[in-house]
Amino acid sequence: MKRFIKCLACITAANLSFFCVIPTENYLETQICASYTDGYDINTGFDLTEFKNDLQHNEEALLESGNHENALTYSNNILTKLDELATDYNILQCRYFCDNSDMDLFYTLQTCASDLYGAQNAFTDFIRELGEKECFTDLTDLYKISQNVNIDFARNQSQLISDYYNCSDPEKMSDIYLRLTRLRCSEAKDNNYIAYPDMIYSTVYQRDYSPQNIDQINDSVQKLISVLKTFNLKTSDNNSIDTQMSPDETMSFFESGLSPFSEEIKSVYSYATQNNLFSLVSGENISNGAFTAYLYKYNEPRCVIGYNGNKNDISDLTRQFGVFLSKYYKDCNCKYYTDKCDNNDIEQTISNYFRLIYDQRNETEYKKTISQIIESLINSYVINEFETYAYSEPDLTAEKLSHKYCEIRKNAGFSYGDEQDSDSDWVYIENLYTTPFLMTGNMTASLNALELFNVLETEGPDKASIIFDEFVTSTRDNTMTQLINSTGIHSCLVSDDINELAVRLKSELSEISDPDDSSKTGDINNDSYVNAVDLVILKKIILCSISDNTLSEYGYSLYNADLNHDDYINIFDLHRLMSLILTNSTDK
Repeated sequence: MKRFIKCLACITAANLSFFCVIPTENYLETQICASYTDGYDINTGFDLTEFKNDLQHNEEALLESGNHENALTYSNNILTKLDELATDYNILQCRYFCDNSDMDLFYTLQTCASDLYGAQNAFTDFIRELGEKECFTDLTDLYKISQNVNIDFARNQSQLISDYYNCSDPEKMSDIYLRLTRLRCSEAKDNNYIAYPDMIYSTVYQRDYSPQNIDQINDSVQKLISVLKTFNLKTSDNNSIDTQMSPDETMSFFESGLSPFSEEIKSVYSYATQNNLFSLVSGENISNGAFTAYLYKYNEPRCVIGYNGNKNDISDLTRQFGVFLSKYYKDCNCKYYTDKCDNNDIEQTISNYFRLIYDQRNETEYKKTISQIIESLINSYVINEFETYAYSEPDLTAEKLSHKYCEIRKNAGFSYGDEQDSDSDWVYIENLYTTPFLMTGNMTASLNALELFNVLETEGPDKASIIFDEFVTSTRDNTMTQLINSTGIHSCLVSDDINELAVRLKSELSEISDPDDSSKTGDINNDSYVNAVDLVILKKIILCSISDNTLSEYGYSLYNADLNHDDYINIFDLHRLMSLILTNSTDK
């Protein structure tokens, strides 16, 4: 069921981009704070049929009168209703994150998602049909409806994604992906795009760079990865688990680490925590990880982070507060359609910047953050290359995809057996199905973060903080390339700049890397061997609810179990450990 909720979010975001953010103000009034939690009264009486009928009647009246001002006024009033419905939906998601055992809440959330999806589609049709008339042509530009929304396409795509979440057979999962790529390529062709990547870059992410820009830097990124993968940034200190702190103590500890940032950033943190907009939550049925939503009705982001009771909480808080800041400052008037989703790329950049500056004072955490950024770059590069192939190969088959996935991963430094030339694990990568080409933004954000790392090492935290502030406080009119140019950092979209970055990083990373790391990735039981025993332990960790404390009692290393260092232990770590065991001839 958790997967279903995630599926709803991904489907809606992919089709209509309603998870964009809007401006923030200190609007707070009495009892608003309580409305973020239990005090908020969800409107369960939304009538989608009535909403559609109301749209149709007003469309007929506007077409008859030809009054442009009335159309603007009415459209903005409708957006206000959508704000309220989207706010209901996102607050429900926050509540479900805090208690995923509440089935009544789950079904309410499911109904609300269906209403929101239908209402947004109806509003899009309303604007498009008005825009076809001469006196209303500028409405489609104003609301950024750049293509006809093909309802059949949206429904078919949603159904295939739903089928994927309900499937456990790898062969059937690969078939679903093939059908998705054909569907999306056909939709791009119908809308006169060169290829599907061009369509999604333009209509969903609204990036100011093209797939061709990324293609031009791929060789340089691959060379940079060949440099990065030679450094060992992991430390045995990461295996230790801090003395357990309460949620309040953890938040206080996190707050004490905000000293490198401006007073304004600190005041945002105080405002967010005092008004329950950014919080660490604990309980028996809390979901893993974190959830960040936008409360459109109040022009505020809301972030909840699941409490673990160990040092990973600080890491989660650091990452998520960067996300919170990226949403807090943004500025937009027309709430759904003028948002530039290029800010997804900017959001990831800001989150990485915050983590780097926050963790710089702690050598262990600093290394861990750099290691995670490098890992993100490598994984994002692999997925982006794979998707580029998938949407350009005319006679695509599951077999070809598995061969290509293996080839790309080998080029990125992943180990396989001498005879292995195929890897079907790509079917487990959810982004391929739900949010295609999202990882391109993670790649550019990782490159930007490595540039800021260079600034931290050469010019210090003051200069890095200036760059951070400019990214954070940028308006929604700013794009990735504009911010890169205005801050003076080297471009993540220029091959020569990436090649120069590789040269600089080779020197800088050598100073913080560990030439001889006694904690070996994959050696979960710390016996100096990576073998089948570690594989059995990892399977137990994945299949059973084994706490960090239980692992430490047996001398097991949670850090070594997280083979891709993404702070989660799942099937991807299992596949990587199996590959490591099969290819590591020195272990017995």
